[in-house]
Amino acid sequence: GTVSTTLRKIAMNAQLPEGYELTVGVFNPMFSEEFAKETWWSEQYNANNGLLYLQSWHDSGAELYKNFDFSNWSLPVYFSLLNGGSSQYVDNNDDKMALIHIAPEFFQTKLRYLGSLAYGKWDDGDNGKALYSSNGLEWKYQKTSLSGEYMYKKYGHVSTLGTANADGKKEGYYLKAMYTFNPTWRALAKYSHVELYQTGLTGMRSNNYSTTALVVNYFLTPDSDIITEYQYIDADRSDGSYSIKANRVTMGWRTTF
Repeated sequence: GTVSTTLRKIAMNAQLPEGYELTVGVFNPMFSEEFAKETWWSEQYNANNGLLYLQSWHDSGAELYKNFDFSNWSLPVYFSLLNGGSSQYVDNNDDKMALIHIAPEFFQTKLRYLGSLAYGKWDDGDNGKALYSSNGLEWKYQKTSLSGEYMYKKYGHVSTLGTANADGKKEGYYLKAMYTFNPTWRALAKYSHVELYQTGLTGMRSNNYSTTALVVNYFLTPDSDIITEYQYIDADRSDGSYSIKANRVTMGWRTTF
């Protein structure tokens, strides 16, 4: 049979002159911070699978980081050159995918803008161009945190049976509100909607996923919590061939060592 191995993270970090930091290896590139820093995983037990498909980026390559400090604000910048390997619709060729992510912070880090832009080619024939972008905001004040991101991915030269060389696109967003009552209790509300293109017999169609989640975290210790989550899932396909509505309740215990 076929053996497949996935490395979660294996990388070397180097502190360079002038405050630069270099990471080389296998890691989550800084496209969507929620996925790259795995903050969603520390808050939720489940996530919108369509949103994760849009956010996720696990790759090998090099990332250069520097934080530029100014009098009243700061500008963290990440620049990456990535290989892609066999990851479909990321970079399936010998060319590199270039990614830049900026996260300027204002008002003593209470407000942050999250912006990403990536460009490369996704197909093994070097014909299909790929353009990714992400824009978001994060606001924190005392016990309240509000955040959201809109992500867009465009793939050129996608072969379909009905339309040759059509462009495919994937886009979606999430809105999240979190309130920390005390070190023991925390509550989260999150809505996400994603549209993912799919090739069909008559050309392009899209799979649409919407999820509303309500989550309560009860912390036994700072590194161990019980997560109770309710989700309402609403998904369909644009040509009407698929539709699902579901309610899901999950209770789990997570401990981080």
